[in-house]
Order: sequence, then structure tokens, then C-alpha cells
Amino acid sequence: MILLIVIVAILLHHRHQQRIEKMKRAVSESQALVNAHLYRIEELEKQGADGSKEAKQLRKEIETIRQRQGEMIANGKERYEEIVRGGTTIKWHKKDFTDFAEYYQILNASFILSLRYAHPKLSPRSFFFLILLKKRYEKEDIKHIMGMSDNAYRTMKSRVGEEDAS
Repeated sequence: MILLIVIVAILLHHRHQQRIEKMKRAVSESQALVNAHLYRIEELEKQGADGSKEAKQLRKEIETIRQRQGEMIANGKERYEEIVRGGTTIKWHKKDFTDFAEYYQILNASFILSLRYAHPKLSPRSFFFLILLKKRYEKEDIKHIMGMSDNAYRTMKSRVGEEDAS
């Protein structure tokens, strides 16, 4: 029975990691797709076909991708401002944590990129927790923001590998 529980837990953890990686790939692929479309449009312009049906379709796809990215950044900014005003993440969903990190990357790219490099497999919520730790938020503030108990705080701190954090 215990073996079955362990196997199920491992499978669930693996599935969760796959979802996180899928989200990260989607963001990278979207940007790569925009770049490829822009390159193709540039080629069409050189050929004098910038008004072609293909060029119009590519521009439309770029606009759609940028609109989705804009919505992500707008939501991330709202979440960021919510935290700055003393709000909590209690009602946040995974997308909110992800959007917060994407917006915060605009404000402090090197900080976020270094955290992502050092901790590539953290869930969006754990990554948010790590941001708060690294920005030297007090333990009580982090617990309030994330709606955590002392035990949940200790567990999360251990999970993100920050044993020496306050």
C-alpha cells in the first residue's frame, strides 16, 4: 500500500513538472514565432510583397501573440501592485504567480533570470516564494502574503532550497 502511494506521488510530481516545463516552452516558442514571422515579413517586403495575403496573415498572428503577452503582463502588473499594497495571494491561481514573475522580470530581468537559472524546476508558487525570500521580505510578511502557517513556511523554504533564509 505504501509503495502504491509513493508511486502515485512520484507520478503526480512528474506530471506537475511537465506542465511547468510546457508553460515555459510556450512563452519561449511564442517569442520565437514572432521573430520568425517578423523575419518572413521583412523578406516579403524586400520582394515587394509586403501587402500580400501571407504578410497580412503573419501580421495578424503577431498581433494575436502580442495581445496574449500583453494580457499576461497586465495581469502580472496587477498582481505585483496588489502585493505592494499589502495584499495576499490566497485567491491567486497558478497563472497569477506565473504572470507576476513575467511582469517582475520586466522590472528586474537579471534578478529573475538568475533565479530561474539557479532553480529551473520550481512551481510558480514556489518561485514566487523564492522571490520574496531573495528580496529580503520578513518571515511574517511572507506568511501573510501567501497565507501560510509556520509549518508551511518551513516546508516551502526547505522545498526551494533556502535553509539559511530568514
